[in-house]
Formats: sequence, structure tokens, C-alpha cells
Amino acid sequence: MMALAVLPNTLRTTTQLLLLQSRLIQKNVSVTKKATLYTDDYLKLDHFQKRRKEWLATLENAKNEKETLIFNILGAENEYNVSRNEVIQLIRLAETEEDQDILKNIVMTRCQINDTATKQILSDYMKMCYEKRDYTRAQDIYENICSKKIPLSKGPKRTYITLLYNQKQYLKVLEVFNTMAIEKKHEDFLLAIASLYHIGTEDAYNDAVKIISDFKETYQHTFPRIDLILAWFAIDLGKLDPAITQMEELMESSPSIEALNLLLYAMLKSGQINETIEEINYWIKPNKSNRIVDLKPFVLTYNVLDLLSHEAKASNDQRVIDDFSKLCLKMEYFAEAWDVSISDLLMEPISNWNLDPKGLKPKVEQEMKPRPSWSATIVDLIFEPGPVKTYRELQNKNVFL
Repeated sequence: MMALAVLPNTLRTTTQLLLLQSRLIQKNVSVTKKATLYTDDYLKLDHFQKRRKEWLATLENAKNEKETLIFNILGAENEYNVSRNEVIQLIRLAETEEDQDILKNIVMTRCQINDTATKQILSDYMKMCYEKRDYTRAQDIYENICSKKIPLSKGPKRTYITLLYNQKQYLKVLEVFNTMAIEKKHEDFLLAIASLYHIGTEDAYNDAVKIISDFKETYQHTFPRIDLILAWFAIDLGKLDPAITQMEELMESSPSIEALNLLLYAMLKSGQINETIEEINYWIKPNKSNRIVDLKPFVLTYNVLDLLSHEAKASNDQRVIDDFSKLCLKMEYFAEAWDVSISDLLMEPISNWNLDPKGLKPKVEQEMKPRPSWSATIVDLIFEPGPVKTYRELQNKNVFL
């Protein structure tokens, strides 16, 4: 293959970008493309599951135990006097739809006042509904206790609204969020902003702006993730200037790879290719004395790479072409390209395990697959007739697999 130095500028630039893209990390996209924002371990469902498993192991016959419990509970003169342990045991045993209907009615009858027993029953019941993805029965219980002025504790309430979010009940998430007062935490703001993003309307965006403003008035510190989702929302609606301003401010206060990719993408969408190249040049090389932090690893998503290469190749400005060619050389040494979108990064589930920023690396390494050399296909791709395809289009057609 010809040395890069002797290729014409446009051909060399395209070749350099292809070489960069050939180094795409095979990140396990299924890790990030989940409906949930919180994993089971973050919601402490593992403790609930462990206790249930240990208790079930002590039973000789789970089916007989369940039938006895149902008989005793329904046969009680006053179902309100049914013990907390009996209801919790039935929660652990209920499997069929009939079991679930009987259990729901028992929980409604048993939970009449705001006491410790009620709180424990509701906590276990909401976890069970989360496991079974049963938001309809969870909603019935929630509405029933609300009618009795019984508050749902913050743990069970977060489990409930996370269940609603996972089942794409975004308006219901907002209804519950709006009932919260001083108990609102970071997790609740994140669920609300993410729900508004999925609703995707102009009114939803305005509501998101207001909620984030309320958050900043409530807390002295920042929560960059909700700002990132708001900026992505703005870009989706074509509000590029607010998104750029928002991400420039965030890159000054809390620099991150996610914020940088959003900023670059918004700048490219607004036609600012020179400014985009300058921004990448500023952040790409490590150990600059005038920066408050280095972004390691320096990662570009395919949204940015595709749009950057498209805008550069479409430009008639020789300076842009030359600057882009030089940038490709720098990216070959200092950048990584991840086969994920900006949206994947923003919506990646939060768990106790991946709160450590290095936590994802072992799983990435397990999912890495060897890729064939690009040397046999690069020239054909460069001279392919017709419009230039994006890397994602080529990948979807399994050109390189």
C-alpha cells in the first residue's frame, strides 16, 4: 500500500480517517442500550433476591406452603390483622397471575395505616413488581395507598418510578416526580429529565429546562448528567445555540468526554467545522498546562466521526482540508473511536459496579473481537462510485465482518 505521505490531500485524509475508524473498540453496546437507567444492584434488589432464595431453600414444598398461606390469610376474620411475615412470605411465593391478583388484594387490605409493617410490605411488593415488570399492579397499589394518605418511602418509590420508566410510562414517571417534595434526590431528577427526553416535545423540553433550574436552586453542586441529556434533547429539536452554550459552560466547569462529544456534534450540525477542529486540537493532546484536566481516554463517538468526515470531505476550503488531514494524524495516535452513539453514553445504566469510571474496562475487554485488516478494502472504499457512505452504513451492511 502507498505511504500516506505521497497520497493527494483528500485521499490521504480519507485514508487516515478510515485507519482511525479501523481501531474502533468493540464496546458491548448491549450494556448501554437498555431501557433502564438504574441496575438491579443499584436498587438493592440483590438483597431482596438473596433473602428470598435463602428462605425458599428452607421449604420442603413451596406450593403447599403457598396454598396454606393463602387459605389462612383469606380465612382470617380480619385481613388487616394478618401478620407482616405472612404477607411477605406470600410475596416471595406468588408466581401465577391468579397468585398475583390474590396478593394485590391482600396488600391493599393489609396496608391501611402508615406503620413499619406497611412500609416493609410495600417495599417488598414494589421490588417483586419490578422483577416481574408488572407496573399495572404496582400502580394499583400506589394509587390505593395515596388515596389513604399513606406515603411511599423513598426506596420503594424509586423502585416504582424506575419500573415505570423501564416500561416506557414516561408521563406516569413525571406524575410521581411531581408529588415529591424534600425527598427528591439526584436519581429522581435523572429519571424525570430522561422521561421528558423520551417524550420529545417542545413542551417537554421547556419542562426539562425548568426542572434543571429547580435542581440548581436546590443543590449547590452540579449534576452533569442531566445537563448532558438536556443538551442532547436540544440538539434533537434543532436548538443548537443553547446546546453549544450549555456544553461550553460544562466543559469549563466539569469537562468530560460526553460533554465534549455533545459540543463537537452540535458545532458540526451548526456548520462550525473550523471551530470543531480547533476544539479537538485543544483537548486531544495530554498534559497541557492550561487545562484543568486531561480527558483520558480521548474518545470520539461515531456520531462525531461520521459528521466530521462528511463536513470535511464536502468542504471546498483548502485550509479545512489541510487542518483535517493534520487532525487525522493526531487522532491516529491520541484518540480512540468507540462504536457507540452519544445517546448510548448518556443513557448508560447507573450501577454500584460501574460508578468507578474504570469499571467498564474488564467487560469491554471480554467483548473485544479481532477485526480483519482494513488494508485490502481501504482503496476500494475511497474510490467507490456514488455518494460516500458513513461508517455506520458500511458497518450495517457487514462490509468489514
